[in-house]
Amino acid sequence: MKKILELFERDIKREFNDVTTVDRHITALDIDEYVMTRNVENILGNFVAYFFDDPKYPALNMKCQLLQDTYRDKIGPGVWIRGFFGAGKSHMLKIMHALFSEETIDYNDENGQHARLNVTKAIQDKVISSDIAELIGNIKPSEYITFIFSANHITKSGDTIVDCLPKEISRQMGLAFDEDKEYSALDVSEFLKSTLVSSGKRRMIIFIDEILDVLDTSEKVRKFEGLIELLNNDIWFVVTSLEAKTKLLTTTTAERMIHRFGQEQILYPEEMIWIVKRRYLAKDEYAVTDIESKVNIAKMQYLFSNAYLSDTEDGKIEMPNMIGSYPFYPFQLAYMKELLKNESKGSARNMMKTVKSIVKNPEVYDKEVGYFVDIELIYEELKSKRSIEEEYSDLIGGLEGAPISDAKNNPVDKKSLIKILKAIVLLSQVKPEGIKANMILPFVYSETSINDDNKLLDMLEILTNENFINNEGGVYKPITKKESDVWTRIKGITSITESAIRDYINGKIYKMFSAKPSAGKNIISGKINDFSKEIAFVLKPSDVSVEFSNVHTCIPFDTDIEKIKKDAFEASNNKEKLFIIPDKKYDGISLYKATKFYLQMEEALKREADFGIDQKLRIQIETKKDIAVDGDIDKILEECFRNAVISYNGQENKDFSTSAPQRATAECEKMLKKKYTMFFGKLLREQVDTFINKQILSPTHKMTSDYLKDLDLIDANGNVNTSNRYYSEFLKSFPDSGFEKDGSSIIDEFSKGKYGWDLDTIKIMTALALKNSDLKAANQGKVFSIPEDNGELTSKNGPFATRKRDGFDAVKFTKINISDEEIRNAIRAIKVLDPNMAVDLKLKDVAEKIKILVEKVSGATIDIYSDVVPQTIKENLGITASIAADIKKRMDAEDVVVIFNKKLYTDDFDSMTAKIREALYISDHKDKILVVCQAYNMLRNEDETSRVEVKELAEKFICGEIKHYDVIIKKYKVVFQHKYRVYEKLYADILTDINNLPEWTVITDEQKLEVNKLIKFAKLDHLVFDELKVNGLGTLDDFRRILSELSASKTKAVEKVHSFNDQNEMMKKQASTNGNSGTQNTHIAQTASVNNRVSKKLRAYSNGKIINIDSLEKLSELDDVFKEIKEKIKKDIEAGKKITLEL
Repeated sequence: MKKILELFERDIKREFNDVTTVDRHITALDIDEYVMTRNVENILGNFVAYFFDDPKYPALNMKCQLLQDTYRDKIGPGVWIRGFFGAGKSHMLKIMHALFSEETIDYNDENGQHARLNVTKAIQDKVISSDIAELIGNIKPSEYITFIFSANHITKSGDTIVDCLPKEISRQMGLAFDEDKEYSALDVSEFLKSTLVSSGKRRMIIFIDEILDVLDTSEKVRKFEGLIELLNNDIWFVVTSLEAKTKLLTTTTAERMIHRFGQEQILYPEEMIWIVKRRYLAKDEYAVTDIESKVNIAKMQYLFSNAYLSDTEDGKIEMPNMIGSYPFYPFQLAYMKELLKNESKGSARNMMKTVKSIVKNPEVYDKEVGYFVDIELIYEELKSKRSIEEEYSDLIGGLEGAPISDAKNNPVDKKSLIKILKAIVLLSQVKPEGIKANMILPFVYSETSINDDNKLLDMLEILTNENFINNEGGVYKPITKKESDVWTRIKGITSITESAIRDYINGKIYKMFSAKPSAGKNIISGKINDFSKEIAFVLKPSDVSVEFSNVHTCIPFDTDIEKIKKDAFEASNNKEKLFIIPDKKYDGISLYKATKFYLQMEEALKREADFGIDQKLRIQIETKKDIAVDGDIDKILEECFRNAVISYNGQENKDFSTSAPQRATAECEKMLKKKYTMFFGKLLREQVDTFINKQILSPTHKMTSDYLKDLDLIDANGNVNTSNRYYSEFLKSFPDSGFEKDGSSIIDEFSKGKYGWDLDTIKIMTALALKNSDLKAANQGKVFSIPEDNGELTSKNGPFATRKRDGFDAVKFTKINISDEEIRNAIRAIKVLDPNMAVDLKLKDVAEKIKILVEKVSGATIDIYSDVVPQTIKENLGITASIAADIKKRMDAEDVVVIFNKKLYTDDFDSMTAKIREALYISDHKDKILVVCQAYNMLRNEDETSRVEVKELAEKFICGEIKHYDVIIKKYKVVFQHKYRVYEKLYADILTDINNLPEWTVITDEQKLEVNKLIKFAKLDHLVFDELKVNGLGTLDDFRRILSELSASKTKAVEKVHSFNDQNEMMKKQASTNGNSGTQNTHIAQTASVNNRVSKKLRAYSNGKIINIDSLEKLSELDDVFKEIKEKIKKDIEAGKKITLEL
């Protein structure tokens, strides 16, 4: 069979340096074994592209341009490369130096024959990018003078890089120099320039490793900056620094220093596994077939899918990765990389050293192909890291020397336990929060011992029980020797009593069944018709309730289970006891021990100083207590109660497909239904105060709520269904004698006993009784009235407030006891007053109908000053208004009916009802009565016959003869139409008179339009009446005013005609006048003349003189009057006035 040793491309026993010395010496082996990672290739390509971006190299400038997007930021005098310990900075620096200083290197091959290595070609072969390879091919070492050194090797304390440069360069050139001389930046720049000129080379490149060792102060940095500023692009620096030291520079100093360089590059450690695979674990051409034949990749992918880091690129379980990592599993290398990445001696370097040491062990390389490195070999190599050995040697040594047995006292294979413990110790270094079992298995897997999860879990349980590891809810952590001693002391605590153990377990069971403490009991909620009802949950004698039904159960200890079985049998006929009998899934001892251990840990934490418990150990104990041990207790209880038998009323529920709490809920509902034989209600999905206010107490008589319909509490007409069994039962609880019953008593009675009603249900029942006038409610002397007091009843502190009972408790409720005869009398009276009104034989409905009638009577208003309203009507309305006011102020339905009957039946029933019917008639027709009164007032100014006739008709209408209304309106319309004809004739006469004026013929058409506008006339083809009004004219009174206005408009129109005529005459005179000088004066005269016209009535000239003409002879007196009038008119005309005379 082929051995592991035979798989590799190179001899794995060969020696090569893990640490690179930075000097001019480089071997062919150094170049040959150098692994060119993607990161290094990018850095190298970046630098070369920069280096050749110069006008002196026009042939290469285009190639640099092609690389610009990937490799170029800006041009500068070199590159600054920083990286972590062991990342390969020094080796890379030597390779870069060799490219620019060595064309070939001589060496002896494996056969001892002389050979020559072409440095440029060797490096080209290692890169992937053809562009970078082409750039490297253009490097000609003969054109450059180069120097390479490590700053920490050539300097002494206090030196600056500026002082070292001329000394080290002189040393490498074999020139004499002054060791103690200090140089200025200018001195060194001149030295470097002269050295380059003397060499005859194109450029100088200075490679400096660990440059920050001589740039550790701001003063040294400034001196180096001064040197760089004095140099040109013929002298380049390539420097490296440790990433950690770079971070120590102040931000300002670091930025200023690094930005002096054209590039800043970072060498990352992430590719260390790739380097190890390429440099040391590279296989020969036949190894792939050999490994594939021995590795069942599908099986490994199944078993190791949860391995730590198996989901990463480095650790994934795929055949190419398996071949490259062999004889390691990929996730083993990924783990080592994670552990070593922050090591101070360098991650890649440490990784290479660790892998070499393990593979060079004969226990590995001498094995046949198919073997994988054992975790114990990895542990031996890594135990010196992170103080693993110092912290855990006692723990592992203790396991190696301790006698270990399983639960049956059989010896256990300690070799597997030790392997598992070491794996947990190693994994805990990168997973301090703990490791799951499926993450541990891949690291300890063995075909012969630990080959599945169950075997691993058994061994993990042993390690946990023996206090070598902590199990924190399936997450494992190693413990130290000190921690182990503390655990032993914890388990030795003897103060934990059986009573304390029982109390703790009881608390768990209470919680499992959602039992909550209340008034000294532990209460669970049962369901009945979606309502929650309180039930006592009994684990100990003090839990038993007299008020509520009881659910009994016990701790799953053997004796407790036997006792509860006996109790269940004896109570098989008890309808208020239910039993939950846990299964004997465990013997009870495991539960007892686990609980005791939990309480021991709790006690130790209270006395942590006595037990030497530090912060770390406290976290471990709390985690073990609360996650692992408490989890075990929960698991035991869950298992015992999963198959619990639930016994009630002689029947057993063994439906184990449903959890015990769920089954208990279903059985409790059966128990509650047998306890509450008169239970009634349905869960209300809204606030009860809002529901009562809107759906029950609303002034709208008809109730329509689906909720009330579903409970059969309202009938098809929306009234309270008084025949409902539960409503009747509710009313029966109130005494018929009229005694009060407070809300507190109602709730106590109907929430308990055979009822068990919900508070909302009780309030809804009460609200319905108030609505139906079966009950009345009062508080502190005030009797509540519906709907007037609805707001107070449903306020946040009112009787019907949601989730409160204080307001309800304080209210006094009384059953209404009015006799059926009293109700029938009221109905008889209602029917006399309004034969069409429908009335139910219910107090509430009768009272509401009375209120409707009373409200109408109150609205029987009339104009008591009108001549047409008979005096008897006025007197009767005063009587009925008084009766209505007395009844309206009554809030209680019973009072309303009693007072109503008293008012109607005490005196003459027929006379009183007649008066009320009269008031109801007036209330119904008050608008028409108002119209009749108005019509009379407008018609009485006509002839006496019409006035008397209309008054007679109006009185008859007001007294109830409704047919006369239309007759009155008809007479009114006839008069109005007559007036309109008079109106039309007047208008026509005015137009005729205007048109007959002599001046009318001489004024213009425009002036005639203006005159016509002054004559207001509403032309209507048809008179459309709206009661007493005609659209566009108004009432008869309005029309009389319109007639008067039309008559007055004639005078204004005649005056306007005269005025226009005067104006026209003046304009003619003006037209005959010559010249412009008089234009303005003529205009003034014209205006004065036009404005001098006055309008006067003949009476103004006669001074109201009155003469008696009783014979022909007396006519002469009239001539004298006219003569006098003429004289007065003549004087006005002579005074310049023009007169429009209205005769």
